[in-house]
Amino acid sequence: MTIDRSVEVLIVDTLACNTPSFTKLGLFPFVHLRQLEVADCSFVYVKEVKMIGLKWLESVVIGENCFTMKDSRSQLHLKDCERLRELRIGNHSFENNSSWVIVNLPSLEEMEVGEWRKKNGNRSESALIVKSERLIMRMMTRPTQLETAVVR
Repeated sequence: MTIDRSVEVLIVDTLACNTPSFTKLGLFPFVHLRQLEVADCSFVYVKEVKMIGLKWLESVVIGENCFTMKDSRSQLHLKDCERLRELRIGNHSFENNSSWVIVNLPSLEEMEVGEWRKKNGNRSESALIVKSERLIMRMMTRPTQLETAVVR
C-alpha cells in the first residue's frame, strides 16, 4: 500500500490494515497530516504506534477494538505534536497491557479514552502518562476503578 506523504487527512476504514506481518505504525513521514481517523477493528496486529513531530496534526480519533494484539504489549508514542487539540480512543483499543507515552502536546484540549474489559477474572491494568504545558495527567485504569489527577 502506498500513500502520498503530503496527505493532510488520513481515514482508515473498518477492519483495515489487519495483516499479521504489519506490527509497527510510524506516521512521521506524513509531515502535513492534520487529522487521523481509524475506524473500528483496525490495526489489530500493530503493537507499536509512533506519532512524533507531526507539527500540523490537530486531531486523532481511534475507534473501538483497534491496536489489540493478543498476548503482546502494545505501545503508543505521541510526542511533539504542537497543534494536537483532540485525542479520542474508543473502547477496548490499546487494551492488552498497553503503555502510552504522551509528551509535549501544548495545545491538547480534549482527551477521551474508552473502557477496557476485565481479563480472565483478573484486573486488566494499563498506564497512561500525559505531559504538556496545559495538562499533566497520570491515569491508571481498571474495569472497576479510575484514578485521575489533573494539574493545570
